[in-house]
Amino acid sequence: MMRCGGVSRTSRHIAAHSSRAGGGPVERYRKNMMGFFDAIRAVQPTVPIYFITSLYVPPAWSPKTQIADLEAYRQVAREIVLARKDPHMHLIEGLDLIDHDPKLFDAVAVHPNDQGFAQMGERLAKQLQQPGK
Repeated sequence: MMRCGGVSRTSRHIAAHSSRAGGGPVERYRKNMMGFFDAIRAVQPTVPIYFITSLYVPPAWSPKTQIADLEAYRQVAREIVLARKDPHMHLIEGLDLIDHDPKLFDAVAVHPNDQGFAQMGERLAKQLQQPGK
């Protein structure tokens, strides 16, 4: 649990490469995420959920196997939030959290460097204070 703006939030990070390389086909990702949110709602019906779409990833990141483009997983996230009609669930566009500049990433291009994480943190904090904007 973390405290932000006087509101408790549960945080769970699911990495971009989990959906792209290890997460499997897009429809399996959809099913798994719906089940994940169903499980949360079964015990925490009103806790705020912030579903962050996959971040920008520099072109240098190229996994050996690519099941689907990250945009396909981003679209599934958008569709899930709309379909659930959950007033306590908010979508945050990961593409807006970090500039699309390879200089903000480390040698493993999928991982932001310290400057990139600082930028993401600042932008995410603003969005957590004003969900839906």
